[in-house]
Amino acid sequence: MVTEHDELPPHAYEMQARAFVTWILPYLPLICGLIGILVGGGVLYGWTFDIEILKRLNLAWRPMTPITALCLMLLGLALFSHGSSRALWLRAGAGTIVLILETIKLVAFLQGEATFVDSLLFATKMQTGVSIAPNTAAALALLALATIALSGATARFNAIGRLCEISGAFIAVLALIGYAAGVFGFYQIGGDIPMRLHTAITIAILAGGLLFLRDRHTAPDIDETGDKLPLNSAFIATIFSVLLLILSATFWGERQSSATADLAFQTQTRALETTEILSTLQDAELGQRGYLVTQDESFLAPYNAAISKIALLGAYLEYLRANDPATAPHIPHLQELISQRMAILN
Repeated sequence: MVTEHDELPPHAYEMQARAFVTWILPYLPLICGLIGILVGGGVLYGWTFDIEILKRLNLAWRPMTPITALCLMLLGLALFSHGSSRALWLRAGAGTIVLILETIKLVAFLQGEATFVDSLLFATKMQTGVSIAPNTAAALALLALATIALSGATARFNAIGRLCEISGAFIAVLALIGYAAGVFGFYQIGGDIPMRLHTAITIAILAGGLLFLRDRHTAPDIDETGDKLPLNSAFIATIFSVLLLILSATFWGERQSSATADLAFQTQTRALETTEILSTLQDAELGQRGYLVTQDESFLAPYNAAISKIALLGAYLEYLRANDPATAPHIPHLQELISQRMAILN
């Protein structure tokens, strides 16, 4: 009899892992499609009701364009529907709409012209510089072709579809690596609009869903006992594991960049505040000299204004001394210099 303290043989863990993978594989395209629907729908809801956090997911990121959100929703719906002839028509229709929109964008980009596609939705709310990134358009067009190819049952259709899926995933993963490593050329073509971070994440997920769905079509006879795992599924699972690592590195890099930017901003702010204090002291000094030389009371106006401002700045220095550990050690010396200068002025 095997008790809870007895260890299972190594092959038992392997069989359990294979059984779990075999069980989860049919649901992965649905999960990926649902993510595309939720992200795209959330962004469109944000544009409708001016909710910035839904348009950007992070207020430090650029907003996703409404057309990109619509395309993500359509591709998500194509993944979320399967198992009937109506689903095949839905996939073909969704893929065709996305392909037309993104092809128009790519042609306009290659010609160096603007296109109506960028402002097709919420034109009055679109800001300057908010448009579909060319690499986003290319990745979505590739996934649209892959979606259309799912309707075909021939080996040629499957080969074309898999090539498009891998190419679209490559563009998205390359952008994620660019964000993680700080390489602008990986997510921004030339000086054009960059691919948004949340757009790259969603495109990579949708590409993975298409890969899993095609894997089910080309290798439907998975052994339910878990003794077999198709090579394609193992390959895709490996790709998704690598993608997860890239996503983790990306978010870590974003947090580090944000912390660095905040530190740089605080440093610049403190430098400007110090400059303002010195400038205020100089104004008071010039006003005092002007009055002493000319006895003209009009020179007292800038002097009095500067004295009042110095009092406010002194209160702010006390606040920094109590609440800013990085600045606090330097505050007493600055306060002493101000007090010496004020003693001379008075």
